[in-house]
Amino acid sequence: MALMSLGAQAQEYSRTYTRTAYPYDDMLTPNATFSIEDGYYTLSGVDSVPGKSSEELFMMALEWIGKRYKNPDAVIEINQKPSLLVIKGQIGEYESSTGRLELKFKEGKYRWTIDHLKLISPVEQTPRYAKERGQKWFNVDFRPFVEDLRKAFKVEDDW
Repeated sequence: MALMSLGAQAQEYSRTYTRTAYPYDDMLTPNATFSIEDGYYTLSGVDSVPGKSSEELFMMALEWIGKRYKNPDAVIEINQKPSLLVIKGQIGEYESSTGRLELKFKEGKYRWTIDHLKLISPVEQTPRYAKERGQKWFNVDFRPFVEDLRKAFKVEDDW
């Protein structure tokens, strides 16, 4: 019994992205598109929130920004109620990753785009975002940020 437990822990541990050379597909941000534009990495997606107006989605985003950032007014670059919010500052879970998050709102859905990222990291033997694996690592590294954003738009069932 103890051996089975240790085996399960080892398997879990090996799937963390600090221990694998190439990320597994289940580590990627679901429903996200990666691209490189003018040398910048971009991660984007469109999520549906049925029954919510663009103004309601806009207000939900403002609430999320208020919870996530110490000084929300300092990070909001564009505020065009109810269709567009752009924040500039720390994007992602690393203090050294700065960039831009653009949120566009329509009835029942919103588009998010993470771009213009500047990543400062320690020197690596193989750069994390280099070559083919770079696109997947970028996607994996920003998954917690995207999931936190998506939680802000979850509609609670009143049952």
